Amino acid sequence: MARICRYDFKDYTYAEYQYLITGDTVVNGITYHHLTQKGYSRIVTPSGSQVTPIDFCMGYFRNDSLEKKVWHTGNFNLSERLLYDFNLQLGDSLIIEDDFYGDYIGIISNIDTLLLADDSHKRFTVFWERRPHDYPYEYSYIIEGIGSTMGLFSFLYEKESPIYSPFYAMLRCFTVNEDPIYIEPTGWGDCTPLNTIEDYYQNKTMITVYPNPVSHEFQIQSDLSNLDEVFIYTIQGQCVSHIKLQCKSQKINITTLQAGVYLLKVKDTQGNIYTTKIIKM
Repeated sequence: MARICRYDFKDYTYAEYQYLITGDTVVNGITYHHLTQKGYSRIVTPSGSQVTPIDFCMGYFRNDSLEKKVWHTGNFNLSERLLYDFNLQLGDSLIIEDDFYGDYIGIISNIDTLLLADDSHKRFTVFWERRPHDYPYEYSYIIEGIGSTMGLFSFLYEKESPIYSPFYAMLRCFTVNEDPIYIEPTGWGDCTPLNTIEDYYQNKTMITVYPNPVSHEFQIQSDLSNLDEVFIYTIQGQCVSHIKLQCKSQKINITTLQAGVYLLKVKDTQGNIYTTKIIKM
């Protein structure tokens, strides 16, 4: 199981989903694993948010362990496409084609070894020398035996998914037989399965942030009327901002913060603390 979160910077869509191997199938005489995508998508607007379930076939894949390659075939186009080649060398180029923004170009800038669950995995650092102007990170990683930290299917855009985005996906967790192999290290890691839309509502935070990701300022959305203070922390735990709320609709300016992921803690007048994450562009 691989758990992914994805933001769309243009329409403030947030999606949380997982990829599951749900059986095998034979295509053109070759055995493939069947991939299913499950989770939810949430569109945030000034008036609230709308949540819809995701349950979608993502096609089929096979591992070629001898050649160290992973191949994928879609639901409609049954021809094989190379998803991963773990024989990459320093200086090799990677291209994500995009009809809207133009091609994104990445360069393999470093190759090292990562120890995960007592096994060594080759890790390729990708420097994106051409990327969307609002994408906050210069680097991503490809981990041998797992895939890209940009959501596993970014190199196919996740075009076959109803919520595809080529760049703004993040791999939060990768498990084999329910054992965690990779957990996102900067505070977004989460291996909890998402099976139904009820999982979203059961774990739903009592506060949301709009817009998120944010470049200049944001507002807190909540049914709570007694919110009092806001604290913003780095992933390392350093408090970088403390705001005393004057009103529920107060705008909070974070222009001076560097791009990245931050932890937002909101305290009410009774001392209860509500937590969520924000992405500063």
